[in-house]
Amino acid sequence: MNILVFFILLVFCPEILAEKNFRTPEVIQFANDLSEKSQYQRSEILNVLNSANHRQIVIDNISKPAEKTLSWGEYRDIFLDKARLDNGKIFMKDNHLDLARVEADFGIPAEIVTAIIGVETRYGKIMGSHPVLDSLATLAFYYPPRSSFFKEELKELFLMTREENLKIDDLKGSYAGAMGMGQFIPSSFRRYAVDFDLDGNRNLWEQPSDSIGSVGNYLYEHGWRRKELVAIEVDGDCGIFSIGDSIESAVFDKLHDCLPKSSDRKNIPSRMVMPLKLAVPGGYKYWAGFWNFSVLMKYNRSDLYAMAVFQLSEAFKNSD
Repeated sequence: MNILVFFILLVFCPEILAEKNFRTPEVIQFANDLSEKSQYQRSEILNVLNSANHRQIVIDNISKPAEKTLSWGEYRDIFLDKARLDNGKIFMKDNHLDLARVEADFGIPAEIVTAIIGVETRYGKIMGSHPVLDSLATLAFYYPPRSSFFKEELKELFLMTREENLKIDDLKGSYAGAMGMGQFIPSSFRRYAVDFDLDGNRNLWEQPSDSIGSVGNYLYEHGWRRKELVAIEVDGDCGIFSIGDSIESAVFDKLHDCLPKSSDRKNIPSRMVMPLKLAVPGGYKYWAGFWNFSVLMKYNRSDLYAMAVFQLSEAFKNSD
């Protein structure tokens, strides 16, 4: 390359010199592996990946998720706002039949399903604008901390789109490749999405019925316990919030001593899963999370997320 041209590119178009593409030996190996385990041809896979674009914004976003940068007080203010509560009540009214079916079939309260869809996408209004192919390819080959996980999700995307007769380059979602009203990643879509309206398609983008049924099925398959308490606020730390997730019976007895006097202690589950110490302005709030709280964390591995879903669901119950 002419030295003058090199310096012009370096100054004005540095991305050309540092192009990140999907034509590397690692990508070729991925195509070989997927073609051996599916009906895709190696050349077909490579052509699809060659059309993908590296997206630095995806790397930037996944490197600083809100769950790791915000306190509970800040996180709560984002996800428990009045608009989300008001729109959730409308969503519940509009979809009351499907929500009743989920509760009857899977044992998942309507308020919990609604809260998840509300926290994830504001009831389908904000489902993500990132091309899913670009996001997963970028994370699979240019994000070493979770490369193996996202390679599997990229494989699942190829399989999912073939099974569902979807165009792989048309799908939009979150920066992490989650899609639809309930933000299912491809592996979750294949395992847990359901055709709840029985029209022959699992449509989590346009059909609230399928989204409601799929969220309910996901929680059911992860062990949701019907009519069991999710979490309860306690009075101070009571000496139980410095021991991590190892809860012994003696510690559980201490929990009962921390409960507000108004609590119905007969309805407290027999085992606490985790003590929760959540930062708020001026100090902390202390909660005891039970089995169903841990199930909410299967949806998103964040205690802040699970608490936001739980408290939004409680707000639905307590609102007019």
